[in-house]
Amino acid sequence: MEYVILAILLAVAAGYGCLQLRAARDWDGLYGFAGKAPIAGWILWLALMMADMTRDPASHTLWPFEIVIGMMLSSFYLLALSCIRRIANEP
Repeated sequence: MEYVILAILLAVAAGYGCLQLRAARDWDGLYGFAGKAPIAGWILWLALMMADMTRDPASHTLWPFEIVIGMMLSSFYLLALSCIRRIANEP
């Protein structure tokens, strides 16, 4: 059972990585800026997590789940942005 969960987590991570890489590399203009927004969110999350952990080392004990949830939310955001871009007939 653990291997199934691990496979799902790795699939989510790989899917998000591909989406983020494509958005950051291929999109231009406003869509490119919006496609890079999750990267700024990850940097902000990492800074806040590090600040919280310096105050209380027991905080964020479930940080792997925070990462998976963040990847899923970011994936949904990038997919929605991609659909909007496709509807607007942008290349």
